[in-house]
Amino acid sequence: MISNPILHDIIKSELNHNSNAIYNLCKEIPAIKNSNLFKKDYWQLKETRQEEPNQRYYKADCVWYFDGKKNDNYYIVNEVKTGKYELSEVYKKYRTGMSGQIWVWGWKQINDTKVLGETYQRKIKLIDIEYLKPILIKDLTTILEGLIG
Repeated sequence: MISNPILHDIIKSELNHNSNAIYNLCKEIPAIKNSNLFKKDYWQLKETRQEEPNQRYYKADCVWYFDGKKNDNYYIVNEVKTGKYELSEVYKKYRTGMSGQIWVWGWKQINDTKVLGETYQRKIKLIDIEYLKPILIKDLTTILEGLIG
């Protein structure tokens, strides 16, 4: 397990620049694969924004915006945590109302210590960073080969 601001920024960048690949990967992650985002074709991933501010002036690591078939919108606030974190603080910063969720990308070892409870059960999803390893390794290998080569 690595707690590192550079790793945090790499993952944040991946969530933005490789959103389609990660979105497809999410269809296989147990914590979220049963979401209506994946079960139906109602929602389409429209755009992603890194460092997106909300009305409380906090910048989310990456926000995914979805368009619905009835001209409605939904969004996912992706928050990356490579170290320890408090669910209450994440929720307080990024609470989304009815039109969104918060996905916390954290290490399995830390995520497993979190208890969502009723307050956060539907609004926050804990997703293990380990699922991103194949994408991270592939992209970092390509980058390193370009730097060396």
